[in-house]
Amino acid sequence: MKGNDKTLLVVVLVVALLSVGVVALLERLLVDEDARAVVYHGNTPVLSIALADGSYTVYDEALLVHPDDYPDIDAAAACFVATNVYCVRGDNGPVVIEHQAGRVSVVYEISPLNLCRTHGPTNTPARPITCLPNRIMIRVETPDDVLDGYLQRSVPWILSLRP
Repeated sequence: MKGNDKTLLVVVLVVALLSVGVVALLERLLVDEDARAVVYHGNTPVLSIALADGSYTVYDEALLVHPDDYPDIDAAAACFVATNVYCVRGDNGPVVIEHQAGRVSVVYEISPLNLCRTHGPTNTPARPITCLPNRIMIRVETPDDVLDGYLQRSVPWILSLRP
């Protein structure tokens, strides 16, 4: 390695670290106390969970999972019985969602790679949880979200550009 190669490597590492820092900062800035995690099955909203206190609103009762629906799955036994545990019906089986400390995460699901579970908790619109094999998506939405809601918060003048 020559001197120029080392310089280029250092520059690339610094740019990468700054990019990670900027993304982390943007995620923190997008957090809203009035946000709700909306759970979708396909394009159908199923459930909305308030991130502040864990209260929920049901949109489609047929897509909910109750404890007696899957008696052989221990995680499903806590559905809507334990505080802050919600379950929706995915294409492969139940998807168990947990609300803790203002965040939601998937704690149980049936899929080939279990990517939903490994995604981690979210409380920002910048990090939705998507479970493709189960057709479940969890989006964090705020009351002031509109079609261009993410742009509106970071660049408010962008809405004046629409025809």
